[in-house]
Amino acid sequence: MTKKGIIGTLLLLTSIILLVGCNNSTEETEVPETEIPVKVATVTFGALTDDNELSGTILPENEVAVLPKAVGEIKAIYVKKGDKVKQGDILAQLDDTAERNAMEQQQKSLEQAQASLKSAQNGKVRAENSYKQAQASLKSAEASLQQAKENLKNLDFQIQNARNSWEQAKRNLDRMKALYEAGLISLQDYENAQNAERSAKIALDQAELSKKTTENEGIRMQEVAVEQAQINVELAQTSMKDAEIAVEQAQIQVDQAQLAVDAAKDRLDDKVIKATIAGEITEINGEVGEMASNANPFATIVAKDSVKLSVKITANQLSSFEVGDVLDVKVAGLEGTFKGNVAYVSSVSSGFGLFTVDINIDNKEQKIRPGMIASVIVEEIKQANSLLIPVEAIVQKEGKTVVFIVSEGKAEQREVEILKYSTDLVAVVGELKENEQVVISGQNLLDDGNKVRIMEEE
Repeated sequence: MTKKGIIGTLLLLTSIILLVGCNNSTEETEVPETEIPVKVATVTFGALTDDNELSGTILPENEVAVLPKAVGEIKAIYVKKGDKVKQGDILAQLDDTAERNAMEQQQKSLEQAQASLKSAQNGKVRAENSYKQAQASLKSAEASLQQAKENLKNLDFQIQNARNSWEQAKRNLDRMKALYEAGLISLQDYENAQNAERSAKIALDQAELSKKTTENEGIRMQEVAVEQAQINVELAQTSMKDAEIAVEQAQIQVDQAQLAVDAAKDRLDDKVIKATIAGEITEINGEVGEMASNANPFATIVAKDSVKLSVKITANQLSSFEVGDVLDVKVAGLEGTFKGNVAYVSSVSSGFGLFTVDINIDNKEQKIRPGMIASVIVEEIKQANSLLIPVEAIVQKEGKTVVFIVSEGKAEQREVEILKYSTDLVAVVGELKENEQVVISGQNLLDDGNKVRIMEEE
């Protein structure tokens, strides 16, 4: 082999060795797959809500037209537009001459009826006293009759004692007579026995006469007295009942007279025009000397201590309002917010499928004026019972709506269907589960299966 041939062969071998060495080096050093940094959020389940601003006009809670209760000439007006009044304050005075005269006449009639009632009441007292006296007299007469009967029983006892004494005196006289005739006693003793018998007989006769007199006169007189006392009680009772009727009739007259006075007073009061509510006078119709009529309002009063915001809502928004809810109300032109209470939620559409909601607002400082525009922000449920993910998680790929889920350090592409959007969240359906981690930053750099590295929130 020539020298040139040997050199060529060596060069060829060297080239082959170098080539083989380079190939081995490439096979042993593989480039690692890059981890894409991402941020994630948790998939939740619930209702998708969103703040909704509803506007309306501030209205006075109460605005009334004050109507005169009677027709009459206006004699005086005590208020002007812009004045603040309380309920019951006098606004104007109508001519009340006729009504005042009628009032005085009815008052006199009442006084007369009251005097008659007083007299009837006094008569009733006298009748009651007479009835009590008659009852007392009856009891006294009955007691006297009972005493007379007791005395009669005592006379019977006295007669029996007198009879026994007389019979004993007779027997003693017979015995003394026999002894005298036998010469055993003196004439004086015999005469004494005769006198004793006569005295006993006289005592018996007197007792019997006293009983007869008591029976014929005393008992009968007492019985007549009792009968008369009973009649007097009945008469007094009748008089008392008549007196009670007289009092009742007099009371009826007083009541009727009082009703007439009250009616006259009402007619007199009707000549005064009073504020029916507390508020501000916004309108006065009439001048002194003009005729006021209950057909035309004399004044208009607007209550400003409390106002209301009336808004219109759709049927879908009805669930966002309940009577008693407390809401923040923003009034155009005023700083801050005001607390409002939902006072009314219409159950019937007011037209065009809209429903009325009234929100009462305390306005004691009277910063809010009727006619101002105000709004209230309420939380509206846009989608109930759905999977919720942040809006930024949504990616459009090849005409599909997808999201990327992080599972075991890799990105998994899931197709979803959007149901409803809100400001920050979106309700979806698809191959998602609650509590999975969805990519919200870096998702546009991902493909299905890419390795990812979750970045911590700062």
